[in-house]
Amino acid sequence: MKNDFLTLIRTRRSIRAYRPDAVPADVLARVLEAGTYAPSAMGEQSATIVAVETKAYRDRITKLNAAVIGKDVDPYYGAPVIVVVLGDGGSANYMADGSCVLENLMLAAHTEGLGSVWVNREREIFDRSSSLTTDFQTVINDDSRL
Repeated sequence: MKNDFLTLIRTRRSIRAYRPDAVPADVLARVLEAGTYAPSAMGEQSATIVAVETKAYRDRITKLNAAVIGKDVDPYYGAPVIVVVLGDGGSANYMADGSCVLENLMLAAHTEGLGSVWVNREREIFDRSSSLTTDFQTVINDDSRL
């Protein structure tokens, strides 16, 4: 194994403070692409990756996530992009598949000089908000972005 890859793994850290600057589209595209190359059970590639860039949706998800933990905080630490990985609950290994996607995304972000942090509670957010689930399903079907 090449030393530069091990260095990448060793030096990636969870970041909990972000600048408000937008992530350049080409950089975000490369990070998101890395997520699509994650291994998955039986090659199903069941995970869906959604990049949430618009402030209105970031604020909405932030508020819902904070409500799950019962605190008035920003669980995403002001990140200019929130990347949500959705798993197909019908797939036996959706949690493991989604975890592999997240790891690829975080390593790719680090390679691009971006910070990242794994934030939990997305399942609870979608379980509590049917309108958010509908919005995300529309985005996935239209292959657009939030």
